[in-house]
Amino acid sequence: MKFILVEEDEILIEKEKNIISKVLFKYDIDYSIEVYKSCNSKLKKEIEDNTVIKTYILSVDMNQSISGVDVGEYIRKYDYFSNIIFLTNHGNMFE
Repeated sequence: MKFILVEEDEILIEKEKNIISKVLFKYDIDYSIEVYKSCNSKLKKEIEDNTVIKTYILSVDMNQSISGVDVGEYIRKYDYFSNIIFLTNHGNMFE
């Protein structure tokens, strides 16, 4: 399994990595985690390579000109089958 984290906050990155590791440890599944702190050319290349089904974990608010939702739209443009999980630490963002 391949996980792609798109997050700026180091504390949240570590929390997300720990959660993934704890969940998958008990199933003895091989996995990798790649972290991107912005939507850069390496991330775009990763997205455009749809030879592997991935799980993207995207921060909704990235404090940049592009949001996690924008990244999700870009993913769907090139990769329809991978999973996308949106995370936010704003409790009232979707009310």
